[in-house]
Amino acid sequence: MTLPNSSSTTARLPHWQLSCDAEGIGWLCFDRQDAGANTLSAETMAELHSLLDDLAGRALRGLVIYSGKDSGFIAGADINEFPTLTSEERAFALTRQGQQVFDRLEQLPYSTVAVLNGYALGGGLELALACTYRIAMAGTEAVFGLPEVQLGVHPGFGGTIRLPALVGVRKAMDLLLTGRSVRPGEALATGLVDALVSDGEWRKAAVRQLGKSPARRLVPLPDRLLNLGFVRPMLARNLRRKVAAKARPEHYPAPSAIIDLWESFGATTSPEAYAAEARSFGRLVMTPASRNLVRVFFLQERLKKLATTKATLSRVHVIGAGVMGGDIAA
Repeated sequence: MTLPNSSSTTARLPHWQLSCDAEGIGWLCFDRQDAGANTLSAETMAELHSLLDDLAGRALRGLVIYSGKDSGFIAGADINEFPTLTSEERAFALTRQGQQVFDRLEQLPYSTVAVLNGYALGGGLELALACTYRIAMAGTEAVFGLPEVQLGVHPGFGGTIRLPALVGVRKAMDLLLTGRSVRPGEALATGLVDALVSDGEWRKAAVRQLGKSPARRLVPLPDRLLNLGFVRPMLARNLRRKVAAKARPEHYPAPSAIIDLWESFGATTSPEAYAAEARSFGRLVMTPASRNLVRVFFLQERLKKLATTKATLSRVHVIGAGVMGGDIAA
């Protein structure tokens, strides 16, 4: 994805490039240096924070955030930094910093549009949720999701709060508790994105979206009823029974922690809710479940790399002479 022809670069950092065109629209490109995919690291988040401080003082008509990678928008947080989280307090502090960056984005004095060209996962989708609008490239692949639960944690940059507020608790819990991803068509139907566009039309579509007056989108009536304070405990109990049937909370605490957060705060975007999310993330990322799931993730990535290497085999040993071992040897 390239810069609009009418723009002139006004700020260029290693991972982010900002330009403002003659129409007063800012174009912010995320293109992580020396990487095939965009991920959110401490360095890229620090750069974004500094740019948002600059953008807050600009008199723009709007801001468009897009990816410089053809492979997708943002694949999530940089998992390589997880092992550096050596204590709950450090994890809490860094998560709060990330929340504050996205809060800064959400509070800009003009509308913002995230252009999702393919996958937007984890922290990448959380960044998009902090924007006023989201437009996505039409396609058939499941590319939008919050898969953090598969690493034994939950979203930490506001995802457990903004997602239920946007799409309702039923769809939000489905995505948060399973970690599954959805296709662009489903994302549009549930309100996760505001429009589907073709690859060649995304710039014009983003400008059109900025010209619209932000409308408060009401989630379906059943979700509004389920969000009522005296109803939430009943749904929370039902959800806990379902997740406990698959994994006991003491062994896999992340799903229960997601339910606890929603039961306590619902879809309310309050400072207390964000602080509780960060505190919960900090606690989960230090659990044996999360540490082991992150280790499994790294092992899987190593196996993927090994699968791309060519090897010349001269001898194969089969250990075991049972039915399966004998058939393999044969």
